[in-house]
Amino acid sequence: MKKHYIRITTVITSLILATFLVAGGFYWYACAVKIMNERMEDLTENSWINHPEIGYTDMPCDEMVKYVYSEHWRYNDSLPVSDHLGYYGRLILGDGRVFEPRDFIYVFRCDAETDYLLDNTRIIFPDETPSLDYENCLLWGVSIDAMCDDAFIYDGNMHYCLDSLDDSYDVSIPTNEYASREGEMAFSDWIGDVGLEARYISMAHSKETEKLNAEAAEILDDYIDGHQGEFSLGETHKSLTTSYHIIRSITVYDYENKAECYSIYVFHPLKIAVQEHIPVFVLGLLALIVIEGLVIFFMRRLYRDRMDFELRSRDLTRSIAHDLKTPLAVTQAYVENWEYIDEKDRHEYSEKLGQEVDNMNKMVTELLKMQKMDSGEQQLHLEEVELASLAESVYNQIRTVAEERGLDVTIVKDDRNASYLVNADLEMIRIVMSNFISNAVKYADSKVKIKLMGNDKNVTFMVSNDGEPMSNSELKKVWDAFYKKDNSRTDRIGSSGMGLAISRSILKLHKAKFGAVGDGSMTSFWFRMKRMG
Repeated sequence: MKKHYIRITTVITSLILATFLVAGGFYWYACAVKIMNERMEDLTENSWINHPEIGYTDMPCDEMVKYVYSEHWRYNDSLPVSDHLGYYGRLILGDGRVFEPRDFIYVFRCDAETDYLLDNTRIIFPDETPSLDYENCLLWGVSIDAMCDDAFIYDGNMHYCLDSLDDSYDVSIPTNEYASREGEMAFSDWIGDVGLEARYISMAHSKETEKLNAEAAEILDDYIDGHQGEFSLGETHKSLTTSYHIIRSITVYDYENKAECYSIYVFHPLKIAVQEHIPVFVLGLLALIVIEGLVIFFMRRLYRDRMDFELRSRDLTRSIAHDLKTPLAVTQAYVENWEYIDEKDRHEYSEKLGQEVDNMNKMVTELLKMQKMDSGEQQLHLEEVELASLAESVYNQIRTVAEERGLDVTIVKDDRNASYLVNADLEMIRIVMSNFISNAVKYADSKVKIKLMGNDKNVTFMVSNDGEPMSNSELKKVWDAFYKKDNSRTDRIGSSGMGLAISRSILKLHKAKFGAVGDGSMTSFWFRMKRMG
C-alpha cells in the first residue's frame, strides 16, 4: 500500500517537474529569440549611422586615425557600455599599421560662466587609466601641462580628481604617433581663458564586458582571416548562443592607398534572457517547490486517511462481530433448547428472544444510517430550529432517569431572553442532543449541566457531567462506532455504542464544528453551528 502511494506521488511530481521544465524552456527560448531579433535589428539599423563612410579622399593616413577615432569611436552611442554587449573596433591603414580603440579621456573647452560646451575637443591616451567602475565619468580639478594639435593631447602630464577632491591623481601623457607636429601648440594656448571639462571613457566597465570585448576581437580576427582579398561589407550572424554583427568600410586616400575600418558587436541571447528574467525564473522555481510540496502533502494525507479508514473498518468489523456474537449466541441457545422449555416459560423466553432480535436489528439499522450519512446519500431537511427549547424537550424525555439517580441537572443560557436559532434538520439535531444528554446522565456522579451560548455568528450547545474523568485518548475514541465506556453504570439506559458515531456523522453532514473536552472535574461534549437572524 505504502509503495503504491510512493509510486503515484513520484509519477505526479515527475510530471509536474517535466511540465515546469518544458514550460520554462519554451519561455526561455521565446525570450531569447525576441532579444536576438530586437537587438540585431537595432544594431543593423543604427550602427551604420555611426560608422564612418568617407569614400575617396585626399586625407593622409594620420588624419584618418583622427577622423575615425574622434567621429566614430568617441561619438558612437552604440559603443558598449553594457554588460550584455561586447564591442571591438579595428582600423587597418594602407601601410599595414593597425589602430584599435582603447580607454581614453576627452577634453572640452566650455564657457566659464554658463558651462556651455564649445565645439573643439582634444583626446588623451594616458599611460595609466583611472580605476573606475563605470564609464563616461566626469573628472574634477583637471589641470594639464602638455602639447596638443587639432585632435590629440600628448607629451606632458595631467592632474585630476575623481568623486572626492581629496583623491587626486597624476598621470603622464605619452607621445602620440598620430599627432601632427606642424599644427601643434601648448595646451594652455589652446584652452586660453575658457573653462575646461574632461571625461573618462572606458571600453569596458565590468569583467563581463571585458570578456565579451575579447570574444568580439577573436571573432573579428577569424572574419578578417577568412575574407582576405574579398570585398565584403560585413556579416550578420544570428544565434541563440552567440550573435554578432560585423561592419566593414573601405576608404581610399591619396588615390592610391586604402584603409579598412571594422566594428563588431557581440551578445548572447540565451544568457541575456536568463539575466533579464531572473525574477520570473525564481518565481517559477518557488511555484514548483510549493506545488510539489502540496502534492506530497496531500498524497501523504490521502495515504494516512486511507490507512485510518482501513483501520477503522477493521475495528468496526471486529466490533460488529463482537457485539453481534452475544445476541446471536443467546438466540441460538433459545432456538436449540426451545423444545425443552416448559410451556409456561415459553412466553418469557419468547420475549427475550424478541429483544435480542430487536437489538440486532437496531444495531444494523444504525450502521446503515451512519453509512448513508457518511456517503452523502442522506438528504437534509433544513428548517429553523430553536436549540434552547429543543434541549428542554429532549431532556424531558430522560428526566425520570436523571431524577431516579438523584442528579442535579441544570439548563443554562448565556442570555435568558435570547433565541438560539439555527438552520438544521430537526430530527437529526434531536438525535445528537439526545445522545449527548443521555450519555451525560448515564456517566454523571451528581451533576449535569446543559449550556447554550451564542454570539452574532454562532450558537454553541454544550453538555457537561462530573463523572469519571476521561483521558485525551478516550475523548478521541468516543466518536468511534461501538466504543463503550465501563458498562457497570448504565442503569436503565441501554447503549449500542453507536450514539456518538452517529452524532459525528450528523454534525459533519451539517458542517458543524464539534468536540469533547475534559478539565479533570467535568467532561463536556459540544457542537457549534451558524446562527440565523
